[in-house]
Amino acid sequence: MDDFELFKAAKKVVETIFEYATPDPASPDNLWLEDRREREPNHSMYQTLSGLFLELFSNGGPHSLWTPWGVWEFTFSSTGDWESAMKNNILPRLGATFHRELRASDKWGDFGAAGAVYAVHCLDSLGLPDPVERPQEQWHHFAEKAQTAWQTMNIRLSESGNTA
Repeated sequence: MDDFELFKAAKKVVETIFEYATPDPASPDNLWLEDRREREPNHSMYQTLSGLFLELFSNGGPHSLWTPWGVWEFTFSSTGDWESAMKNNILPRLGATFHRELRASDKWGDFGAAGAVYAVHCLDSLGLPDPVERPQEQWHHFAEKAQTAWQTMNIRLSESGNTA
């Protein structure tokens, strides 16, 4: 799978997660996610050498996607029982397997709680490359290249009239 196909798959993974969300945060029986999909990834953190990882909040809700272009924090707050939705619906659709726990100190210093990280192996019937983390000492070195690549692929996607 080339970079552009993986980029489109990353967009589809996030869209799949948002399929389960309601647009109304006050709705008591529904799942809600703050929508940050239009933001670019943090190109200086949690890059992969290949594939995708899904990071969850400590409450089991979705938070971000680790990509070759950095960590894409597509939401930062949620309501509802995301833990059940993830376990019963979303993680199976992603062929997701537990990768590791992320300690709060890994991400935010002494602030906040972090959750589990899952390796994403597919999206429904679409197989994805096995995810491999880029070593942390290499993140900064690839940040500018990752930012340029993300922006170029976003333009290409937009010009094709395709959303993912």
